[in-house]
Amino acid sequence: MSFTNFWKRQRWGTRRPAGGARRSVRTQSTRLRLECLEDRSLLSILAPTTFLDNNTTFVPTAGNTVVPTLRDAVIQANFDGGGDIIKLRAGTYNLTIPNAPGQENASATGDLDITAPVTIQGLGALTVINQTQLDRVLQVVTPDIDVTLKNLVIQGGHAVDDGSSGVLPGTTSAEGGGIYNDGGYLTLTGVTVRNNYAIGGNGTVPGASGMDALGGGVYCAGGGLTLINSAINNNTVTAGHGANASSHSNASPGGMAEGGGLYADAATVTLGQSSGVTFNNFLGNRAVGGAGGGGTRGPTAAGAAGGVALGGGLYLDGSPLGLGNNFVVVTVQGNSATGGAGGHDGSGGNLPGNGGQAAGGGIFAIDSASLTLTALTGAAVLGNQATGGAGGTGSASNDGGTGGEADGGGIAGALSTLTLRGGLIVGNQADGGAGGAASAVNAGGAGGIAEGGGLWLGDGWLSLTSVTVASNRAVGGNGANAVGVGAAGDGGAAYGGGVSGFSTVSTPTLTNVSVVGNLVQGGRGGAGINGVGGATGGSAWGGGLDFDDLTLSGGAITGNRAIGGAGGAGGPTGVASTPPSAGGTGGFAAGGALATFAGTVSLSGAVIDANSATGGSGGTGGKATGRTISGNGTTGGTGGGGGAVQGGALYLSCATATLSLPAMAGNVAQGGSGGAGGSGSSGTSISVGGQGGGGGPGGLAQGGAVFNTAGDIATLYSSPLLANVARGGNGGWGGLGGLGRHLGALGPGGTGNDAQGGGAFLDTGSTLDLYSSNVVGNVAAGGVLGIGHPYGTSGTGSGGGVYFVGASLNEFGSTLIAGNCPNNTIGP
Repeated sequence: MSFTNFWKRQRWGTRRPAGGARRSVRTQSTRLRLECLEDRSLLSILAPTTFLDNNTTFVPTAGNTVVPTLRDAVIQANFDGGGDIIKLRAGTYNLTIPNAPGQENASATGDLDITAPVTIQGLGALTVINQTQLDRVLQVVTPDIDVTLKNLVIQGGHAVDDGSSGVLPGTTSAEGGGIYNDGGYLTLTGVTVRNNYAIGGNGTVPGASGMDALGGGVYCAGGGLTLINSAINNNTVTAGHGANASSHSNASPGGMAEGGGLYADAATVTLGQSSGVTFNNFLGNRAVGGAGGGGTRGPTAAGAAGGVALGGGLYLDGSPLGLGNNFVVVTVQGNSATGGAGGHDGSGGNLPGNGGQAAGGGIFAIDSASLTLTALTGAAVLGNQATGGAGGTGSASNDGGTGGEADGGGIAGALSTLTLRGGLIVGNQADGGAGGAASAVNAGGAGGIAEGGGLWLGDGWLSLTSVTVASNRAVGGNGANAVGVGAAGDGGAAYGGGVSGFSTVSTPTLTNVSVVGNLVQGGRGGAGINGVGGATGGSAWGGGLDFDDLTLSGGAITGNRAIGGAGGAGGPTGVASTPPSAGGTGGFAAGGALATFAGTVSLSGAVIDANSATGGSGGTGGKATGRTISGNGTTGGTGGGGGAVQGGALYLSCATATLSLPAMAGNVAQGGSGGAGGSGSSGTSISVGGQGGGGGPGGLAQGGAVFNTAGDIATLYSSPLLANVARGGNGGWGGLGGLGRHLGALGPGGTGNDAQGGGAFLDTGSTLDLYSSNVVGNVAAGGVLGIGHPYGTSGTGSGGGVYFVGASLNEFGSTLIAGNCPNNTIGP
């Protein structure tokens, strides 16, 4: 198996043939053009507000130009063999003839089937073709023909099959809710495709997966699609649910949902025309993966995974998407991809399903597809969302399932080429799925991973030039709360609030890109119960960017944040006098501006200021209930520790990093605060209330601007580190004492943690070379003690400029390390 196919199968699953072999995709074609003797204009003779579609006796004849209905006009155009223009007046043209039992492709029932070149044109928003039956609106049946739609609205389509002649509803994948184009060359000018659906059938017998749903607005299998001043809005693909398990069969997975607005499979997609300014929109489309089937009793009867959802707005599979000229405005806004929920488990060791993956809330490209948006007037990818499915519910035998992964809230590319020049990637979000619910004796599921709030690259080629990446979010899924004696689920990790990715074939390149105000945040750890401790918050990596290899020149990375997930609250006193439990530890955070892994990084000319990385807060300790035999109250649970943090601006875990920057200033690495202790329980009126639980320790902070990991070499050329801060996390407050004749004591305060390296921290075995790079005015400050009885202790700050033990710091040229607090360097 090739690497490409192996990777695709591992990440996304293998598309299942439904109802027989999938039709071949035409990637090459010969277009035969015949010179027409004349153009025939077939005028609709009716133009009321509601158009009638009730003539079933029409027989086309040679040279006929008078037809009673739109359907008849299409039948006549097919008969004529090409060159016809069907002109429609204002009105709503309802398609009211039910589809034949089994799909038919001669335009007699259901949708309008096109078998010959034709133009259908109306009067813009005043001319609506509306499907009222269980079928799509229009299907281009014959490959390699030119079909043009002008100034129309296409709406109300409801695809429940793959367009093949004779298939029954729900027995195949559902393709092309509004328009199905089977290898034709389709041009939409001034057309709105809206409120159409492709809905996959549910699995009905054990072992039957949910059917896939592809292309809610438009489906293109080969051929080409050109959009000119057109909109594909508010269309939906919803995949079918997988069948539940039987006593001897596992449940089946949910179907895949791909391309809520547009699905293109080896089809050339062109936005715009050869001249003039054009506008195209993809707004409010949705892709929803099918839910996995639930488990049951039996030797093999586990729950199944939810289906993946790819490309809420556009899905490109081996398809190039480009612009017809340099004056095209493309808006991809408010689209969403949501993975299906995992199925619940069965008893006797049969596991639940994990949540389905979601990728590309706005755009998804895979398998050598290319996305090229280089218009002078720009592209805008705004407010799209990818959300992983929830994990399946556990039972007395099994833990809850893991939440689904979410990749690329705005754009996701896998084994593809993404080229953007100019434009906006703003306000998009990738959210990992929630962990599946726990049972009385087993743990809750962990939250799903989230990667690339704005854009995610899963191998391939990435080039961004003069693009603004702002206010995007990648947030790990929340872990499930504990229900009984099983543990709570940990929060999901998150990577790259703005852009995240890796590539084995090329180094991603960012030129004059503004990465501003993005957020990456780990999911919250689940809360404990009945003496069960709170779970750990998810880690957060790269508030602005997260990469392996990277070449970045110019631009700015400013105001981005990486925040570890909060630890879950500890459980209160449980049954049989189980003491209350501790809160969970806050999640780790790294690289407020950039986190890198395993490769080679080159940063030049970029401003990297005012970014921050903050460890997650520790969970509150469990509250004590009940009394001792003597009637005294019991002690509350201990607060969880704050999460550690490394690199307020840069977390460098790569072979070599070369930096030539104007400055790195005002970045902050802040350790997480310790959780407060739980309150003590009340005693009797003649006894003593219980003592409050101890506050948790704050998190360690290392590297206000730069953290360099073991074995790596970082070189700074004329790149000063100015006024950056590493601050240890504050200790949590002690819990309140319980009531009684004598009030219980306040719990002990937590310890504030240390801060090391206000400017830079060098891990053991690493090297930092400074060439004319001043390190001035940086601060390392220990965390504040927690209030309690007794008070905690404050942390200490070390190496206000550079902290290195077992590492190498080399100064060259006119480098100055001065004016840092509390001391300039701590070294061997």
